[in-house]
Amino acid sequence: MLENQKSQRRKIGFLGHQVKTGHIKLNPENIRALMETQIPTTEEETCRFLKGGEYYRNDGLLIPLS
Repeated sequence: MLENQKSQRRKIGFLGHQVKTGHIKLNPENIRALMETQIPTTEEETCRFLKGGEYYRNDGLLIPLS
């Protein structure tokens, strides 16, 4: 039975990442949504955008805005 479980490698979503045996990747759907976000026009929208980007700051995804 253990042999059967090893052959059925699955990936699961966990906190904005895709986790598979030995690998952790960013969830492409979340990245696409962040990249397609419109330019914020209010202070509240700017805060929301920055907080969304901060979540991925350690993953090397973001580049400087200037």
